[in-house]
Amino acid sequence: PMATMTPTTSPQNTPSNCMEIEWERKYELCNDGVLARWIQATSDGGFIAAVYGRLNSDSNDSQAFIVKTDSEGNEVWINNYGGSSIDGALCIQEAYDGGYVFSGYTLSNEGMLKAWVVKIDHNGKEEWNQTYGEAYGTEAKYIQPMSDGGYIIFGHTTDINYPPEVNESWVMKIDASGKTRWIKSYGVL
Repeated sequence: PMATMTPTTSPQNTPSNCMEIEWERKYELCNDGVLARWIQATSDGGFIAAVYGRLNSDSNDSQAFIVKTDSEGNEVWINNYGGSSIDGALCIQEAYDGGYVFSGYTLSNEGMLKAWVVKIDHNGKEEWNQTYGEAYGTEAKYIQPMSDGGYIIFGHTTDINYPPEVNESWVMKIDASGKTRWIKSYGVL
């Protein structure tokens, strides 16, 4: 994808207690409906961002876009992930191995909205891709790398298809390859 960058300068006469914009960038990711979900500083001084983007205005189909920049916001790479339906990244973190891991949701893999975690290398190449959850409407809202190489994930499930409605939060531990080690559910909210 092409990126359009728009440098911005700050006004000269701003009060000293106002924050000034150092730089601003725009990235052209897809045709319609772009929504940034998360940005994280990286150990190389740059940034990594998780973005949701609709593929076109005639459809609700979406993909997860990951944007890697340098310290000035200049594009290093932009990749999209997902299938032919609704997919989105909600959180991205730098992994201990120098790559990245993002969490979110997917409808593409099995026709059910499931929690989704994707591990990518430092260049954005997918290493593994896992879905979790048995109820419709499961999302992995937050992911955090652990010192053992695994990850802890916070998620939420809202399933109105199976009465009574399921509406619960959960925490899950996965290993470095995405295999579930344990999950704790925190009941109906």
